[in-house]
Amino acid sequence: MMSAISFSRSKIITAEEGGMILTNIKRHVPANEKARDLMSRMPEMDAIMALHNLRYLDELLGWKKDCYNAYKLAFQDSSSRSARTPTIRS
Repeated sequence: MMSAISFSRSKIITAEEGGMILTNIKRHVPANEKARDLMSRMPEMDAIMALHNLRYLDELLGWKKDCYNAYKLAFQDSSSRSARTPTIRS
């Protein structure tokens, strides 16, 4: 199995750019290492930022879950009302 994780700004663990590939299949490792060596590497400051943010993963996931629950509740409340298009007043 292989997975790719993005570290772009919109993700939970951010590092401006870059990412990581995870695998538990040993025969895939050499090809991934070769691809890594051929492509540009993540700048050191981006790697430091990702490692720093990783320390707060549980807290970040809790915050994301709280946001999800708030949106879910808001949309449940609005679904009981009739749908209508808001009027724009000038």
